[in-house]
Amino acid sequence: MRAHGESLLRVAKVYAAAGAMREDLEQEIALGVWEALPGWEQSASLKTFLFRVAHNRCIDVMRKVRPETPSTEHVERQVTSAASPASQAESRQLLGEVEACVRGLPVAQRQAFTLSLEGLSYEEIAQVLGVEANHVGVLVHRARAAVRASLEEERR
Repeated sequence: MRAHGESLLRVAKVYAAAGAMREDLEQEIALGVWEALPGWEQSASLKTFLFRVAHNRCIDVMRKVRPETPSTEHVERQVTSAASPASQAESRQLLGEVEACVRGLPVAQRQAFTLSLEGLSYEEIAQVLGVEANHVGVLVHRARAAVRASLEEERR
């Protein structure tokens, strides 16, 4: 968790906006990692194993609750102190809009897209999701296009 904890907690952010639901998902991810770690085969990448556990836990929890409607709720994010207050506000607003767009994607696209943002290769993402690497490329491409289109539509 020390090495990959922040990345795993960002997985929860993709499934739920700030608040109690996201906190629950973060706890579920930590618990899932704790429970699943003894089953990790050291021949597999620990990083991909942990992301698979995190995404599976989120999916399991979200199946049990009514899906959250994506919101444009602003996400608290640290912006460089050199930026003006207006620039900081604009950056926070844009981040909130992007995160809301990502939460609105179909689950497979959302997973592939966020894992690519975490720096995983298509092969690693394929291992996490249990799909072929070329399918990951399609999912990421469609997710980027959907986020881009959604942001452009919102800007009009």
